[in-house]
Amino acid sequence: EDKVNLRKKINEAWGKVYTSLAQNSSDMLDEDTFLSAHLSLYRKPKESTFSEKAAEEKVFQMFCNKSEKYPLEENGSIMEEAVSYSKIEDYILKLSALAPIWYNVHHSRSKLIKKILVLNGSKEIKIFLVAILKATTDEQILNSIFSNLEKILFRNRIPGIGVMDERTVASWARDIYNDEDDLDGIFSKTEQLINIPVSVPNLIQGFNYLFTYERGNKGFHRWGNLKYFLFEYEEFLKIKARESNDKVTLDDYTETTIEHIIPQDFSRYWQEQVDSVTNGLVEEEKIEQVIKVLLNTIGNLTILKNGKNASLGNGPWIEKQERFSTGSYNEIAISKQDDWTKEKIAERGTEMLRFLESKISGLRLSDYEIKKILFGEDYIIELLGE
Repeated sequence: EDKVNLRKKINEAWGKVYTSLAQNSSDMLDEDTFLSAHLSLYRKPKESTFSEKAAEEKVFQMFCNKSEKYPLEENGSIMEEAVSYSKIEDYILKLSALAPIWYNVHHSRSKLIKKILVLNGSKEIKIFLVAILKATTDEQILNSIFSNLEKILFRNRIPGIGVMDERTVASWARDIYNDEDDLDGIFSKTEQLINIPVSVPNLIQGFNYLFTYERGNKGFHRWGNLKYFLFEYEEFLKIKARESNDKVTLDDYTETTIEHIIPQDFSRYWQEQVDSVTNGLVEEEKIEQVIKVLLNTIGNLTILKNGKNASLGNGPWIEKQERFSTGSYNEIAISKQDDWTKEKIAERGTEMLRFLESKISGLRLSDYEIKKILFGEDYIIELLGE
């Protein structure tokens, strides 16, 4: 009778697991990834989480007929319990209970969860989200913890001012899952991290370092978090315009590109704007650096959906202005300018960095510090930022 009951529970559990993972027929979730994610909560791995291969080995150790030979945790002194009906039942029921939550994380309607996964879609982050969602359905608590996590991940992606090794959240997740910490404790840890003082010199140095590369993307275009920041700025512009409809959302993230307003190939239509900046400079090296900064500072970059700029090519301002007027809130704000000059680039870049201040607790930038972030060298500030 015990065997029959256990067999029934196993079959029901696996039915629940596969129903959950295959709930979206166009995006079925991998069962091995899910098994390793759950096991990363259920047992403590050597690394922050179990790989699929390591999970397979560990499950064998847990349920083979000599499981007592294997440690409960990697390099631990406590050994696995002998296999029993209760041990199998505990594992399979906890596994199946997590499957619907795992699915909901991957197909969440929560804007916060989507933002978090855009910033970091690792297994560590996902099991943290799952553990918190399993622990509570209180929207206020969820919003508080997830909002802090988003702020931590965002700050971690700003050059020079990171605050944590993000694999740490896997340990937080296990503590919650195994009742070794509570949600108040997790919230307190996130609060401490988002309130770590910002080193403005490190931030300036980090952004300026992006302009030193000779190959590939340069300047802010090289900042891995730029697109996410532009999406955040998009929301800010929507609110500022007192609009309620989105032009682009995180669901459009992969279809959206970052483009230059004054194009990198500027010789045909934009030479006059560039010359107005470099006139008077003699050294070729300085001329090249000023142009590099002008084109790749954040004020000259925007998001475009579906490669719109491909049809614009390196066209003149009047063509770009017309197309931008029907685009994202980023584009619309740009299109409202009469022309696009170094002054407009500096003005937009300054507003964007003032918005950045609101995203990072305790960050306060002087006017000069903003110019240092936007343009770097003092001689370039004199040409572009004055």
